[in-house]
Amino acid sequence: MHPSDGIINVNEYELIAGVEPFVSAISALADRTQREGHPGVFVYRWFVNEDEGSAGAVIMYENADAWVGHHHLAYEWEEMPALQATVSLRRLVFMGQPSAEIREWVGKANLPLVHYETWAAGF
Repeated sequence: MHPSDGIINVNEYELIAGVEPFVSAISALADRTQREGHPGVFVYRWFVNEDEGSAGAVIMYENADAWVGHHHLAYEWEEMPALQATVSLRRLVFMGQPSAEIREWVGKANLPLVHYETWAAGF
């Protein structure tokens, strides 16, 4: 796979329920994603900044269809509302071309979307 084919999604969150509830919720979601998630999810990494009360995620997908497929699956799981009760999504950043379906999904959620769609260089 050429790097330009993939989608890297960076999410920035505000913690609304504290660090421990967030870590518990995202650990459960990450475990389920690893066990039962979409095969096009290659990297699923979550971080916390306790001092700022924020969290971030870096998720790498095979392509835009894998992003959509992952979200269709994960939003059916009980772990997703548990996570959403702990954070408020501030911003989505996409490295790679977000598809029309991704743009529609993000638009319906009324979320800010930043994207860098043109491959420049790297490996």
